[in-house]
Amino acid sequence: MRSCPIGPEYQLLVDELGTKRNVDFAYDKWVDSGNIGIPTPYQARKLVNEATLTEKDELTNRSATSFKYKKAIEQKTQLEILHGKASSKPQKLALKKLWEATDKYALRLRVDLQNEAEGKPSQKTISVSTFMGGSDFKGDAALYEAYRQFGNFLHNLIEDGQVIANETNKELTKVVNKEFFTEQWEKFTKKNPIAINNLDVDQLYEEALHVVSRVNGYGFDGAMVIPEVTIMGTSNTGADVVGRLDLIIVDSTGTVHILDFKTKKMNNLFNQDGTTDLTGAFINLGNYRPPLSKNKEGASKEYIDSRSAFDNWMVQLDLYENMLSQNGITTGEKSIVS
Repeated sequence: MRSCPIGPEYQLLVDELGTKRNVDFAYDKWVDSGNIGIPTPYQARKLVNEATLTEKDELTNRSATSFKYKKAIEQKTQLEILHGKASSKPQKLALKKLWEATDKYALRLRVDLQNEAEGKPSQKTISVSTFMGGSDFKGDAALYEAYRQFGNFLHNLIEDGQVIANETNKELTKVVNKEFFTEQWEKFTKKNPIAINNLDVDQLYEEALHVVSRVNGYGFDGAMVIPEVTIMGTSNTGADVVGRLDLIIVDSTGTVHILDFKTKKMNNLFNQDGTTDLTGAFINLGNYRPPLSKNKEGASKEYIDSRSAFDNWMVQLDLYENMLSQNGITTGEKSIVS
């Protein structure tokens, strides 16, 4: 990777992108594109944020089924471990039902992998987003990608932290300290450079700590926190619908509580100077009514009317609840963490 020439412009880029690594990454992309000189802060941020749009998603799409199958097997293993640590019979039963639901999904994916190997068409499934009639993204793709990647980072941070917390019987907040965050952040941004509205690592750590504290608050009376759970249900027309629950909590009564992260909506919270505007964020989310797709294959006719962001979140949580119920699992509280 080329190093960006040092000078007044260089410091402006560091201020904009947060790290020297991001500056060098942007400069390298700038030169590779046939440009001369040094990019402006806006151009540099655009290069950083667009990198994963063209380089990361293609790889993910090419190996989607195998990746999903690998995650399903990991999910089964984690549920087996937690089942052995369960504090009550109802909790053990809920974990067993979650394992059975995961096993059913894994078997479905294994058939898809076999079909792919033989050149046969895969069995069709519908994502929860498609079933809800979610429209294709429109807007600043680079900025959206930055928040999407930070959301991915938070998911990974909590997932890795919660695995350690479950194994060591520690609270999540004891695991995800500044040292753990910094180590995970450096590892993630090495592959996924991110620049978000002049926010530095300390500010991002505070945001992550807020989310971690919310999650940690559910660790009561032997409750088990499980991140990244994929489950499959059936629509009233017989279509298989697949959803990924960001995080669930299985309490001692066997009740499953659902938490869903909305970190991509952080762009409604932060001003350009890095300060926050919580009131304004909620007003924007309540007033904005994104267009819903009426043409996506698999979209339910029940969900094609225009809705606010809050409405979308509630519909999504209701669908997750229904899918868990179809698998014999009792649900409790449903919450959004943003």
